[in-house]
Amino acid sequence: PPIPPISPIPPIPPISPIPPIPPISPIPPIPPISPIPPIPPISPIPPIPPI
Repeated sequence: PPIPPISPIPPIPPISPIPPIPPISPIPPIPPISPIPPIPPISPIPPIPPI
């Protein structure tokens, strides 16, 4: 029977050796953080109703 010609090597698309990588900032942006959280003033003695 007739045999169709077979290519010895199938076509391979070119492959880039390194895939494109988007630039990455070495340090992510960090919002400023106050070292001490705000504390509301607290009266040293709680009000005591007169008895």
